[in-house]
Amino acid sequence: MFVEVLILANLADQSLSRGMLESAVLSVAPLVDAAFTSNDLHRHLAKLEAHGHVELAHAHADAGHYSELWHLTPAGRASLTEWIESEYRPSIHVPDTEFLVRLPVTAAHDRRRAILLIEQELEHRRLQSRCRAKGSRSPRELEPDRTTLDVTTQSLMGCYDATLLVWIATLEDIHTRLINQERSPHRAVVTRTEF
Repeated sequence: MFVEVLILANLADQSLSRGMLESAVLSVAPLVDAAFTSNDLHRHLAKLEAHGHVELAHAHADAGHYSELWHLTPAGRASLTEWIESEYRPSIHVPDTEFLVRLPVTAAHDRRRAILLIEQELEHRRLQSRCRAKGSRSPRELEPDRTTLDVTTQSLMGCYDATLLVWIATLEDIHTRLINQERSPHRAVVTRTEF
């Protein structure tokens, strides 16, 4: 599903050739699906086309050649907007795959909603960190009882704690930059490289 959202988001502002779309999606898709390849793109495009979310158009180019351009249909735009506006529920995983897709897609279309999304994720991760620091369980039972764990598992959980703290610091930095960009007349888009 996330790959299809990435396709829709990349087509939201412009029609793209398969090659350009492939490059855009492949730059982010491994975050969602490590096994994703360019061959998978065709399957996702076919599914989106069958649902009426994208269309393939032929554009004439120079010297009698034509190029195929994919573009977003009104149904595809509505589907993308619905996904952006849908409720986000943070998971216990750090970083959360859905969040990694949702933030840049949302920021490209609605910066204020992206700021709220980061604030929600920060609130959840700070609570998660406090619960772990106190050795208590969160309402979602984020961690097992440490007294029953072997040394290797305790070590892995220590790595998880460090990852969580780095993730919180990264989110705080992105949050600050988005707020500053919201105030600035020159708005830049959050990209994958900022993660």
